[in-house]
Amino acid sequence: MENLINIDITGVGSREELHKVLRKSLDAPDYYGDNLDALYDVLTEKGEHKVIFFFYSEQSRNALGEYFDALTDVCLDASAELDDLKVNFIVV
Repeated sequence: MENLINIDITGVGSREELHKVLRKSLDAPDYYGDNLDALYDVLTEKGEHKVIFFFYSEQSRNALGEYFDALTDVCLDASAELDDLKVNFIVV
């Protein structure tokens, strides 16, 4: 079964806000470490097929700066690791 996950980070202005949204949207475990390594672990957990859509704005991308690029790299690495994970970034 496919699990469709929409993650709206259009209003995110900091790493802390980003991880708060990720924790909630991905139903991350209590031990989620609020960092990109923890995100990779959550994304690559075995389970049902996941399709994730990140919705972002230029404002949120600019606010996160290089961390946004690192976020996309982690997501792309995770999806390359698993055939049952697809991640898409959509600017709105």
